[in-house]
Amino acid sequence: RHTMIVFIESICDDPKILQQNYTQKLKNEDYVNKAEDEALKDFKERINAYEEIYETIEDCEINFAIRYMKLFNVGQKVVTRNCRGYLPSQVAFFLQNIHIEHRKIWLCGCAESTVEFSESGEDWTEDLTEEGRRFSITVAKYIKSEQENFGDYGPGKDILVLAGTEPLYKESIAHLQMLYPVATTPLLNDLGRTEGFYNGSSGQCLGKSNQAFDVCYEEPIKECYSDVVQRIRPIIIELERQKRSLVIVCHVAVQRCL
Repeated sequence: RHTMIVFIESICDDPKILQQNYTQKLKNEDYVNKAEDEALKDFKERINAYEEIYETIEDCEINFAIRYMKLFNVGQKVVTRNCRGYLPSQVAFFLQNIHIEHRKIWLCGCAESTVEFSESGEDWTEDLTEEGRRFSITVAKYIKSEQENFGDYGPGKDILVLAGTEPLYKESIAHLQMLYPVATTPLLNDLGRTEGFYNGSSGQCLGKSNQAFDVCYEEPIKECYSDVVQRIRPIIIELERQKRSLVIVCHVAVQRCL
């Protein structure tokens, strides 16, 4: 009785988008051993079968109280009806940003580093180890080799690097930055110090959370996974909006939430 039901209908009549979708569908496991012409014929027959029984959503349903969102041609137009409130508006915003362009997304951790604390224990500096510097170079070489093998990716051939704003991120992406545009945001910064938060007053390491997905932390970290889920929502939208391939450099805690 207290559950809001919202129907989402995707409508596509743009020949170019349809053809692009057909091309991607022909790479499914159903058509691995079939010739392209034969696979395309089979797929269009499936579509025709669906069209014979398909019924679009009408305004008059449920005594004109029906709630729906109609997505036309993968985001060219979004129509909503009776969709009020925070969550429906967020869903509509998300639908406005999706696309079906072919691209890749890589999640990459930070390079290995050493941590040096101040005498008070409240501040610290991080420098890449020799292994960390090799990692930074290797990642850049790997992404470059992947890009060279993209083939017909369209906008996905271009690459954008997203990273946090802390010094460790800047060092980790130093070699990527020589090859690709970079955008940094504090939204991708670490969740406290999840590999062991150093408490200067007690000289102890707290919050060892790499071994389990803890939803919330106790003091002094003051941020939990549910907080991170909230703060990375704009990143999720950016992942959907971007037609370029993406390299996201962030801590494993943020990767889990993504």
